[in-house]
Amino acid sequence: MEMHCKVTVYVRLSLFVLLSFSEYACFENLAFGRLSNQSSIYSALWGAAKAVDGDKRQEFFSSACAKTDVGKETASWNVDLGKIMSIHHVDIYYRKESDSEYESTYRGFFAGFSLYISNSTNPDSESLCYHRLQNGTNSPPSVMSIQCEMIGRYVTIYNERLPEQTYPEYYSSTAELELCEVEVYGCQGISQYGDYCLTCPSTCPDARCNMSTGSCFQCLDGFTGDNCTESTTIRLVGGLTEYQGRLEVYYNGSWGTVDQYYSNKNHYVYKNLAAVVCRSLELPWTSSEGYCCSRYGYGSGPVWLENVQCLGNESKIEECSHNGWSNRSNYHWWDFSVDCLPNTSKNILFTVLIQLVLLCLSRIPRSVMLISCC
Repeated sequence: MEMHCKVTVYVRLSLFVLLSFSEYACFENLAFGRLSNQSSIYSALWGAAKAVDGDKRQEFFSSACAKTDVGKETASWNVDLGKIMSIHHVDIYYRKESDSEYESTYRGFFAGFSLYISNSTNPDSESLCYHRLQNGTNSPPSVMSIQCEMIGRYVTIYNERLPEQTYPEYYSSTAELELCEVEVYGCQGISQYGDYCLTCPSTCPDARCNMSTGSCFQCLDGFTGDNCTESTTIRLVGGLTEYQGRLEVYYNGSWGTVDQYYSNKNHYVYKNLAAVVCRSLELPWTSSEGYCCSRYGYGSGPVWLENVQCLGNESKIEECSHNGWSNRSNYHWWDFSVDCLPNTSKNILFTVLIQLVLLCLSRIPRSVMLISCC
């Protein structure tokens, strides 16, 4: 197994202490010894497999490179990794022979190439990782390391010299590839990330995450944060703004409501629960209000909590006393609601009502003097 490792040394110097340590991280070369193909063959001595045999010599006559046939308009080479994997970067070693020969001849063939990643051999499914139209001051070096954080099974290098296309002067007149080694570094699984191929958080949908950071592209229901590790146990639903709505709690894999029975006349029971809810959602809470009886509509699904009693200083609803977690019924007549900014919410509601009235009046013919709304 061929590995690509890096060592990072950290040094911290204070008035009294000098600290140093090393971080050692590795990726596996996923392409080594894998099945490879190319669009044409110059000779059996320079077949596609020469680019994944571990020999990094950039010498053509030692049979260390793969070479496509001469005189073509297009040229391509690809390697099949065997399955879909998480790719971090691709290293390419092109034919060099000597610095002077590369500058005078081989860079002209290498220039303008494209690097694609795909899950199949269908060209329409390929995703472009790298392409640059080089000029005389930005030619490709003979050894390139291209960061390419994608998932895929096939890695393809492609170049073309089309007769209808104009290219920089130093480009070759025909398309050829002379690849001495292509190394694809990354992780074996599509649910891994980072230098150590750590497992993506299970709270990422399909356990898929960013190859570098491990952050989820989105979170499973009930979780939040970059790595979806923060539990979203409560939410407000059905309000006009984010500051208000029916209180719902996440438990046992589904969202449900909170039953605060209408016969409970203690205003502070509602107010204290509202304060805890708004504070835990990082919303204004000092003037928050709580309401019985489905003020923001009836919920659906289970009623998870009943008779929640808070002091008002708890950091989350789970710290308040209640009758225990249970799906008591599907009756939502007493679903508890919260308004974290009641004064602001009333103003918004008033504004919405005024807008509805104005819209209604705008539809009445000018000849009709009676103000009415149909």
